[in-house]
Amino acid sequence: MDNEFKDLKELCTPIADYIRKNYNPYTRIVISDTHIKVISDDKSIPVDEVK
Repeated sequence: MDNEFKDLKELCTPIADYIRKNYNPYTRIVISDTHIKVISDDKSIPVDEVK
């Protein structure tokens, strides 16, 4: 793993831990240079692959 990804992992691991502690498995955090968004799926139904 190169240094850029090691740094990114170091920054993101506390965020992942925070999600696990305070939200549910359907929550995502999207971070950009202008926003931090908390996104959570309300309902989701998997659909079988088209064969």
